[in-house]
Amino acid sequence: SHLPENEKIEVREVREKLKQRAINETTPIPRIYDEECAKAMLSTTAIAILPSEREMNSGINKARRAIAPIIPTTQLFDIPESYSKTLNKNEFLITDKTVTRCQRILLFSTTSPCVFGLLPNRQKNTYHFMFQELKAIAVQMKMNFSPKLIMSDFEVGLLSVVALEFVTTTSLSCYFHFTQAIYRANQRVGLSTAYNNDDDIKKYCRQLMALPLIPEAIIEDTYDKLIATIPSTLKETLKDLLQYFQ
Repeated sequence: SHLPENEKIEVREVREKLKQRAINETTPIPRIYDEECAKAMLSTTAIAILPSEREMNSGINKARRAIAPIIPTTQLFDIPESYSKTLNKNEFLITDKTVTRCQRILLFSTTSPCVFGLLPNRQKNTYHFMFQELKAIAVQMKMNFSPKLIMSDFEVGLLSVVALEFVTTTSLSCYFHFTQAIYRANQRVGLSTAYNNDDDIKKYCRQLMALPLIPEAIIEDTYDKLIATIPSTLKETLKDLLQYFQ
C-alpha cells in the first residue's frame, strides 16, 4: 500500500528544514533534528515514517560538507566572510596579515577578553608581532592592553618576549606544562625505561614535580634536602635531569 500523500509531504518538509539548517548553521545535527521534530507537529503516521537522526545523518552531513570550503593545505587561502564573524554577525577575525611570504598570522577575538592566535611558528619575532598587533587593536577599541598576569608554558621564546613587552606584568608558568616539561626531560635524557621500572627514580622525579605546590619561601631549601636524600648511585643516574631542572 502507498503512504498517504499528506504524511509524505510532512516528512519531506522536515527533511528540507533539517538540510537547510545544517547548511546555514554550525549547530550539531542531532540538536537540529530534535528541535525541528519538536516544532513540526507531525501526525502519528508521519512520525512513524520519519527516518531517525542516525538514518538521516549521513545525507545531512553530505549537504553540509558540499558548501563548506575545502580544507587548505597551505597558508595561502581566503577566509569566507561567514567564518570571520560570530553567529551574531559581530567581527571575529581581527587580524589577517602575512608577515613574510610564507608566514601568516590570524587572530580571532570578540569584545569578550579572549583571543585565539594561529601562528606560523614559535619564534620571538612572531610573538612580538602578535603582542604589538593586540596592543594596536586595543588602542583602536580605546582600551589598554596591559594584563596583570600572564600564564604560559615553558617556551623560552614566549617567556622572553613577555618579559620585554609587559615589564610590569607578573609572568607565571602553568603547573601542567611544568610537569610535562619534567616528563619530557626524562625522555630526552634517556630515563623513560628507568622511570617506568624503577620505583625510586619515579619517586624522586615526582618529588621534583611536586615542588611548585609548596610555599615559595621554602622551595629552594626543600630542593636541597631532596637532593641530599638521593643515594649517590641514583644521583649519577639522575644527573642530566637534575641539571635540566636547575
